[in-house]
Amino acid sequence: MDRILQVIDGMTLDKKVKSIIDSLNDTQTKSKDWLVEKSKEYFTFFNNPKICVAAGWYGLLAHKLKKYGNVISFDKDPQCKAIGQKLYEDVTF
Repeated sequence: MDRILQVIDGMTLDKKVKSIIDSLNDTQTKSKDWLVEKSKEYFTFFNNPKICVAAGWYGLLAHKLKKYGNVISFDKDPQCKAIGQKLYEDVTF
C-alpha cells in the first residue's frame, strides 16, 4: 500500500490528495494499530462501549476501533467527514 501511496503522492500537487495519502501512510497505520492494541483490553470493561475519536481526521482510527464498540469520529475540518464517509462507510462522523 505504501508504494501505491508514494506513486500517487509523486503525481499530484493537490493538498487534499496529499492529506488523504498522509492519513494512510505506514506510520499513521502503525500508530493506530499500536493504540488499538494498547486500548482494547479496556473496552471489555463495558457492554457495547461508546468511543469518541476527537480530531479523527478521515476516520482510520475509528474504523479500526469499530469492532470494539459504537464509535463516532469528528474533526474541525468539515471535509474530513465527506472524505471519511467515502473511505470508511462503517464510521459515523
